[in-house]
Amino acid sequence: MPLFDLSDATPYLSTDSARVVWTSGWDALLAASGRCIRVNARGVSVKPSHWTQADLAGIGWTSIQCEASPHALCDTGRGLCFPLPEKSPGYNPLTAWGGLGCSRADDGRTLIASSDVYDVSSCDALDDGGDLVFCNGALAFARTDLSPWAYWSVCLLAVYIVRALSYLVLRRVERADAEDQGGAAPARLAEDDRTVAASACCVAVVLASGWGRAFVTQEEAVAAGATLVYVLAYMGTWACARWARADLADPPIYNLISGTLLLVATRLYAGTETPYNAALIWAIAARIGTKLRSRACVATLITTPLDALVLSLLCTLGFGFDPLLLVGILTASFAVGDMI
Repeated sequence: MPLFDLSDATPYLSTDSARVVWTSGWDALLAASGRCIRVNARGVSVKPSHWTQADLAGIGWTSIQCEASPHALCDTGRGLCFPLPEKSPGYNPLTAWGGLGCSRADDGRTLIASSDVYDVSSCDALDDGGDLVFCNGALAFARTDLSPWAYWSVCLLAVYIVRALSYLVLRRVERADAEDQGGAAPARLAEDDRTVAASACCVAVVLASGWGRAFVTQEEAVAAGATLVYVLAYMGTWACARWARADLADPPIYNLISGTLLLVATRLYAGTETPYNAALIWAIAARIGTKLRSRACVATLITTPLDALVLSLLCTLGFGFDPLLLVGILTASFAVGDMI
């Protein structure tokens, strides 16, 4: 699942000062070997050929037929999609389909008011949350970015949750020291309650921000749905433990934080491929190792299979690096599980 960043340049797609050319070289190989090509402000991602396209029309995307072209990624019959550098993109704003448009004054395009042509250029994908997907001979468009209030809410909540994780690690060390000295570390349930509340708010904002229409393949939708179930299960486990005043062998807050951050990352990047997956794989795998070595309880028996499910989906659908790196991450995570 190749994923590469785009430069903020118009009117042609470019990465690291090199223009993307869909008709030759590595770019053409990606276009020919993938199921779908997705272009937005986060970059260009290519979905594997064995994945299945989601019902984009059913989740609010606008589609148009787009045939292969030697001059662009594809040709809609009403204009080219990402034309090659030798052709200046032309457009008539009145013929834009699906809400396409650029918001910058200098976009490098040529206005052709007397024509019904609308060539899709880089600014259609880079501006205002534009998102383009070329899949199975059709080009789909939607605006999938988060609104400013949702983006900043999610970011601030994520910062608080990461901060809470650092305090949880310190508390675990304090508890281990106290047990070695024959005592017990004091419980800090109020802090844990605030962490769970922050995670719940984060999930609510993510779901309210158009979460359901952000995924363009069924595999990504399944992985995102499993992550949501994972987070809700840990919230329910904590709520039941607090209601029953149970003494959990291993509090579920660590996994709740990891699941919430994974859900946030998949929403921000509108897919399973995110730069944070390696760290999250390490965190979840380390927790599995720790839980398998701790005193068993009902919560552990229920949640450990969920850990394995989410970890397997994350490794198979969201890890785009060398598999040998994944072996190293899992080895390090189980070593850390032994240490803590």
